Amino acid sequence: MENSKEKKIKIPEVATVNHDGHRQRLHSDIFQLGFDSSPPVKTLEYILTLAIPRVDTNPIAHRLLETFGSISAVLDASPKQLQQVRGIGPRAAQILSLFPQFFSFYYKDKVKNTKFLLNKGQTIKYCSAMLLNKQQEELYAICLDKSHKVQSTILIAQGDTTKISFKKQDLLSKILVVPNLHKILLTHSHPNSTPYPSAEDKEATEEIKRLLSYCGVEFYDHIIVGLTHSYSYQECMKTSKPTLLLHSCCGPCSSSVLEKLLPEFNVTVFYYNPNIFPKTEYKKRLSEQKNYLKTIGINLIEGSFNPNEFFDAIKGQENLPEKSIRCYNCYYFRLKKTCEFAQNLGFDYFTTTLSVSPHKNADWLNEIGKSLSTPTTKFLPANFKKQNGYLRSLQLSKEHGFYRQEYCGCEMSMRANLNKVENLKKI
Repeated sequence: MENSKEKKIKIPEVATVNHDGHRQRLHSDIFQLGFDSSPPVKTLEYILTLAIPRVDTNPIAHRLLETFGSISAVLDASPKQLQQVRGIGPRAAQILSLFPQFFSFYYKDKVKNTKFLLNKGQTIKYCSAMLLNKQQEELYAICLDKSHKVQSTILIAQGDTTKISFKKQDLLSKILVVPNLHKILLTHSHPNSTPYPSAEDKEATEEIKRLLSYCGVEFYDHIIVGLTHSYSYQECMKTSKPTLLLHSCCGPCSSSVLEKLLPEFNVTVFYYNPNIFPKTEYKKRLSEQKNYLKTIGINLIEGSFNPNEFFDAIKGQENLPEKSIRCYNCYYFRLKKTCEFAQNLGFDYFTTTLSVSPHKNADWLNEIGKSLSTPTTKFLPANFKKQNGYLRSLQLSKEHGFYRQEYCGCEMSMRANLNKVENLKKI
């Protein structure tokens, strides 16, 4: 006779099926292609196999990337945040959160036996390894002798995520006791932003240079280590170019604009375009932008992608045609964000590539930019389509094999373009 009580069966959230064959193929693919040539989801899937045994980690990798947006964001997340994703238990979360610490240990161990800092490359590697994965600003003084041999590395001060304060007399008292001291290399971190120095950073550096000269000590450099790259104070002082944050809508439009700006400015590109629809199109344009900037050695700051920010900016104007007030407000909210970033990061100027397009109203763009301009962060007015700017962007696009989109970016412009194509077919 069957037991009338229903027997409860626990069904695991993730099936523990034998995936040895798949894992072996995954390992072979990663080993042959390397991480740089592998899709992010496959790379993360492979990393997960090290933390989660005998489970299909592909769907977990997809869920993690959907939740956090990138592999770096996954590895930077706390164990508690990671465990909110289905399939990630306490052990896997702890292992994943250890990766940044391991990378930091690796780089520090790699340079710990460095005895001489003879050039900019060695200096930046040394400083970057020291400050990698720091969650707060830290300032170090690296003491060198006449032959650029490292005599001592001294922690001067610690701050929070956005600022640091210290007494310059404390710095002098710590370094002047170091034997064979001839030069000082300063380095500090900007853990959550670009490495460009604020006005306070520049003022403090100049004051330290002056005090060191009184003590007979040479100022070697000030390396600021940012989220994605590093800044050499001495190198930038040689060029003496003002800094400019360039809002860019895509790689093709940025090409001829950068060609005009680079001789006069130290440019960083800001990619902030939550108006682009759909997300696959956004990623395609962003990828094209990244690849181009990598070839010419220009740094990129990627803004957030939250389409709600766009729809909030054009609320009630969704059905208006192209080149209407809807477009004006789209210009405004993107330029406003660019100005805010430029101010917070200490840029001298900001501007946008948008005016290179024959479909964009340069007068509106300049009007908006000037209204946002401040005494410390000025807007650079321009009409980049002039002097064959747009034609030059077409030439550069052909030379570099750029993907060129068929519509401005937003859902409304995409539909307008599709309607135009359909009407042409009927003719």
